[in-house]
Amino acid sequence: MALDAIGASSSIAGLLSLGITICQGLLNYYDSYKHAESDIQAAYGSIKSLESTFTILRPRLQSGRFREDVKANVERSVASCASGLQELQDELQKIRLSPQSQAWLDHAKAKLRRLQYPFKETTLGKLKATTADLRNNLNLALSVLQM
Repeated sequence: MALDAIGASSSIAGLLSLGITICQGLLNYYDSYKHAESDIQAAYGSIKSLESTFTILRPRLQSGRFREDVKANVERSVASCASGLQELQDELQKIRLSPQSQAWLDHAKAKLRRLQYPFKETTLGKLKATTADLRNNLNLALSVLQM
């Protein structure tokens, strides 16, 4: 009889442990999800700032009013952005919808991406880091042009 009690309490302890593990996993998942909007807004702001830097830099560099050594230095800074831009291009390809897709399919894909957010949180962080690195390189180039 004592062995039955030990076996039963061992099974209950295992179930309790499993329950705790499952609950912690779900809480971690949903805790990550509740920050999705602010994380996406931060990434959006970072990408918007990068786009603005490109927009400012392009006409200044194309104006041709700089010494060749300054222009070459700026062009090297811009060229150093190539790998980061490739990362951003790859990410854009993943999220771009095909033009022939149907509206309901677009909606379903958007919902699926939203559900996947907690699993994509690290991707979003990497995206923000890449845009920050690119902005730093381009801001250096802009500073050189403004001298």
